[in-house]
Amino acid sequence: MAGGKMPFLRKRAIIFILLSLSLILPLQARLSLGIFVGQSWQKPAFENLQFKTDTCWAYGLRAGLRILIFGLEAQYFQVAHNLNLSDPAHFWQNRQVDFSSLNLAIKTYFSLLIFHPYLSLGYGYYSLNLQELAEEKKASFNFGAGLELSLGEKFSLQVEGRYHWPSLSLNRADFRLGDLVVTAGLNYHF
Repeated sequence: MAGGKMPFLRKRAIIFILLSLSLILPLQARLSLGIFVGQSWQKPAFENLQFKTDTCWAYGLRAGLRILIFGLEAQYFQVAHNLNLSDPAHFWQNRQVDFSSLNLAIKTYFSLLIFHPYLSLGYGYYSLNLQELAEEKKASFNFGAGLELSLGEKFSLQVEGRYHWPSLSLNRADFRLGDLVVTAGLNYHF
């Protein structure tokens, strides 16, 4: 008889927990939409070529869901770099690298009043176009850290650094694009 009651009590406890969570979590869940702009530092690596770091503007959009200390964020950004080689006479010099990303990241927040620092791990789908040499779409991991500053109930400022490392296949060799993107943006919460 006691064995029969235990599953019944366990079922009731599970139903109670799920019902409680379904009532509490919507109160704690926050959706956000935002825009951002920033700088991108890209340093490619390919066989024996020596590249210099190229810096240019990045811009994009983000949409997020936050529940308590966890978040899920989708981002899209685009940036166009030029290849800068140590050898200025090389035929790759100043070729444009169009780089865009559709990224989904999981975040963990460490909130302190109106400051919300976070760590993030993401997986992005990258579109790479190396002018007249290669065009490819790849998926790769990325990681980041940031700080969100609440400006009342509806707005926040967000600063983030994220490192991406996709690579494409060029003449059967890996052309790696190490890319650090640091952005600042404005989010609207609802």
